Amino acid sequence: MEYTLGIDIGTSFSSMAVIEKGLPRILRNSEGKRSTPSVIYFDKDRIIVGDEALELWILGEDKI
Repeated sequence: MEYTLGIDIGTSFSSMAVIEKGLPRILRNSEGKRSTPSVIYFDKDRIIVGDEALELWILGEDKI
């Protein structure tokens, strides 16, 4: 089966959708949400995206 994938990379949130049977269906992320914060956190050991990266940014590097 072929799909068309649409990606909305926003400045605050991003989302993806596919067309199924002529209708768009927004895909859910691993937390079950239809949008993901457009935030990437990385240091020398890891890369984290989405909600967890946003939480780390809000906490500030000095509080991790």
